Amino acid sequence: MAKAAKKKSTTKRTTTAKTAATKSTARTTAVPKPATKPKTYAVASTKPAPVENAEVTVANIVKRKEFMDRVIEKSGMKPKDVKPVVEATLAVLGDAIQQGEEVAVRPLGRMKVNRQKDNMNALISILKLRQPKAQKAAE
Repeated sequence: MAKAAKKKSTTKRTTTAKTAATKSTARTTAVPKPATKPKTYAVASTKPAPVENAEVTVANIVKRKEFMDRVIEKSGMKPKDVKPVVEATLAVLGDAIQQGEEVAVRPLGRMKVNRQKDNMNALISILKLRQPKAQKAAE
């Protein structure tokens, strides 16, 4: 019986040796992958730039009544004469924005529709307004 036990252990060793030989042969016959260069990307620094003299601005909303009063004051005209002109101007400006047109009116500046989104109850337009810098008074 002792001989049978030795044969079993010998058989196992032989099988293990064959398996190891097969594995090592498989490793040497494998075709190596072609070397590729790693891709490099330009990455912005992760540290934010320090902000100096940061000012917080709160948007003041100029409503129609205040807008009319400012136009009346600046033009020196009567309110009954100013109202139809301002309303017509705002209507034309609103139509141009809605249609995505570029509007260039001095001294306001050049207004361009950047993108629009049709919401359930309104058309949302993101505008880019480019205004000329204030001219220095002649000394």
